[in-house]
Amino acid sequence: MGSLFGVIAGMSLLAVFVVIGLGLLIAALLQALSFRWVMGYMPSLLRSFGAVVLTAASSAVALGLARAIGGDGRLLGLVVQFLIGAAMVNLLLPGREGQRIGFPRASLVQLVYTGLCIVAGLALGVAMVTMLGGMTASMHG
Repeated sequence: MGSLFGVIAGMSLLAVFVVIGLGLLIAALLQALSFRWVMGYMPSLLRSFGAVVLTAASSAVALGLARAIGGDGRLLGLVVQFLIGAAMVNLLLPGREGQRIGFPRASLVQLVYTGLCIVAGLALGVAMVTMLGGMTASMHG
């Protein structure tokens, strides 16, 4: 029989994995939506999911190398994420004819995706602050 601490740690680890999975699915949906806005049609969610996962993994590696060489910078992380994301969109999300869409269009898709992610993050932050404020008001007032 395991300890209660082990059970709680396992449950919290499961919650972390569920949140990461949901975040990746939402990011894939936003990626597909931004691709639709720029290119006129929506790629499959699985291809968008692959592009998001590979962008996250490869930009983590590249950013680790860049920070080891050039130091710590927030703007560097944004630039690395943008360029690798545009390259992954160009490689993994083909156009209607099945060919690559080109780096300029992929950059536009990535720019729209970045804007959508910022808006979604702000909306989530406002919702969390509103919920926290409501909980605080109900406890103290």
